[in-house]
Amino acid sequence: MGEILIWSDIFQKRTMEILIFIGLIALMIGLITGGLIEFKNPSRTYTWTNNQEQPIMAVLDRILVSTNFEAHYPMANVKSTSRLGSDHVPLIINLGEAQEIKPHLFCFEKWWLEQKNLADIVRDSWNDHCPLSNPLDIW
Repeated sequence: MGEILIWSDIFQKRTMEILIFIGLIALMIGLITGGLIEFKNPSRTYTWTNNQEQPIMAVLDRILVSTNFEAHYPMANVKSTSRLGSDHVPLIINLGEAQEIKPHLFCFEKWWLEQKNLADIVRDSWNDHCPLSNPLDIW
């Protein structure tokens, strides 16, 4: 019985890989003939996983735009959010009209230890409101 289950798992995985490959070929044909451009997500190598012990990972979710769209929004880009509770990674397109200003990265300076008001500054900064809510944006 265990051999049948193993064979079934292998068959299911191979079938999924074949379907993904066929989908990629269909996508490429659509891109070539339809004049569409894919906005790639620079922070993820996959957008879907089957959540198994030996996972299959693939790029199933994509953002496709026309060349007219790209000309109208040249600063547009794609980012992803956490896939918590889903097997898909949500993709968000930023049109680039209002760029998000992130705070500068923190760098500790050794000479700060010599400042008398260091403890006050650290306490005030720690208790200050953070405008970002997504942990990935904060990081």
